[in-house]
Amino acid sequence: PSVLAELKQRHPGITLELHEASATRIYADLRERITDFAVTPWLEDGSRDLQHELVCHDAYMAVFPASLAPAASKPVALRELARHDLLTQAQDTAVHAQIEQAFHRARLSFRPTVEVSHHQTLLAMVTAGLGVALMPMLCLPAEPPHNLRVLPLRRPGIPPRAISIVTLKGKTLAPAAAKCAQMIAQSLR
Repeated sequence: PSVLAELKQRHPGITLELHEASATRIYADLRERITDFAVTPWLEDGSRDLQHELVCHDAYMAVFPASLAPAASKPVALRELARHDLLTQAQDTAVHAQIEQAFHRARLSFRPTVEVSHHQTLLAMVTAGLGVALMPMLCLPAEPPHNLRVLPLRRPGIPPRAISIVTLKGKTLAPAAAKCAQMIAQSLR
């Protein structure tokens, strides 16, 4: 939001339209030319019509209600998280797929007790004490509330997401869109 505010201040005549959706939907919006570019995880799904510029890696973190958090502030293993009620994002999200794959690689059962669409709802569920969650760091508040504990994952854990600027291959962005993408990339780096 701060980047978009700065862009609007520098270029007051432009109109911004922000679409929030799962990576799959965002990719579809690019293909349908609904959006100019996307800031999203790069999915290796054989998309020959899309190109991406890696911006940063986004590590997964374990999010506990303070009442369930381990006493020590050390990395947490997936095996430890599997002992709790697991809260996650919906099945149609890349986050859900990455977490599920990590549990299967670790030969752990993956049976979330609650699935939600938005990460804000997920944080509210953890805050309410309904269980623990695995969330990308970029989805977490810079200063988590006192009743949440955020801990890194013990390796191998879950590979970080590759956050990228994604566009249609061969498409040149309009100057305003190119400037917006550049500012967002600089901010995330």
